[in-house]
Amino acid sequence: RLTITEIQDTWNTRRPFAGQIHHSQALEVINSLATSLRAHLPLLQKLNKANQMMSLKTLDLSALFVIEEESQSLKELWTLISLTWKKVDDLLEQPVRLVQPTHVLVSLEQINEAILAFPRKFASFEIVTAKRHELDLIKKTVRTLSELRTDAIQEHHWESILQRIRLPRKYRALTVGDLHRHGITSFEKLASDIITQAPGALGLRH
Repeated sequence: RLTITEIQDTWNTRRPFAGQIHHSQALEVINSLATSLRAHLPLLQKLNKANQMMSLKTLDLSALFVIEEESQSLKELWTLISLTWKKVDDLLEQPVRLVQPTHVLVSLEQINEAILAFPRKFASFEIVTAKRHELDLIKKTVRTLSELRTDAIQEHHWESILQRIRLPRKYRALTVGDLHRHGITSFEKLASDIITQAPGALGLRH
């Protein structure tokens, strides 16, 4: 059986307050910690009742009730994010050669508005701020992709781009998420050079 201090330490160490983790992982952690808390809290409450009957000192369980309330709040938030972010995951899985950047940008803005519509109590959570920041980064990726989606940029150009930015993917298997995770926006100068050169038929074959 865990002590109150051990339960507190576990919660403080593992609670998913960071927005960088995926919602599925966050909910898994919350459910695991909540299960542990539900298993221990009734036992500690029974121990307190026994101690009261024997006029012994009781345990202060207030910290555990705070954790219980906090875990419920985090679960509510991460559940909202999971419902919203599924659309983001779907967009990131779209093949670069088929994606329509304008439509994706519209969808991303709608997702941002959905996050802004979360209950006001979540507005100051770092998780919400981090997710909105990630949306902004994805938008930058899509805008860079949009610039590269011209008739002048052919498949062989893309293969050369992927080699030069050291992304081990073939163009026909490339997804928006591949570009986003690899940080394509940090190669903006390269993209600009390619856009400038391609219409002049300089190409990137060599």
